[in-house]
Amino acid sequence: MIFGIGVDIVETARMRRAIGSRWGQRFLEKVFTTEEIARCSAAPDAAQCYAAGFAAKEATVKALGTGFAAGVVPLMIYIPSSERSRPRIVLQGIALEIALTSGITKFHVSLTHTPTVACAFVTAETET
Repeated sequence: MIFGIGVDIVETARMRRAIGSRWGQRFLEKVFTTEEIARCSAAPDAAQCYAAGFAAKEATVKALGTGFAAGVVPLMIYIPSSERSRPRIVLQGIALEIALTSGITKFHVSLTHTPTVACAFVTAETET
């Protein structure tokens, strides 16, 4: 059964400005895990990779029903690399506690991007 859905779109140029600013490294460390930073920094277009990851985190908190509130922060949502290129969502901390308390057993995520935007769609699912 669907618990919630979330969608988010991030402009690649906006992400490029954020990571290129004097606070860029601080921003990355507050939003992305070390593995996510390493993966995106090595990508052909780092800003596009970060934009897709940020959109996935935003879409996840929308599906969770909290937004970035109730103690949920971006670092609690992790999008690990996958050998099959199929993205997935891993929660930690309060975000994980909220999901478990809500009966969420699975997240489905779809990411897409163009040279100018990245989009993520997330569905949170319960058993019944």
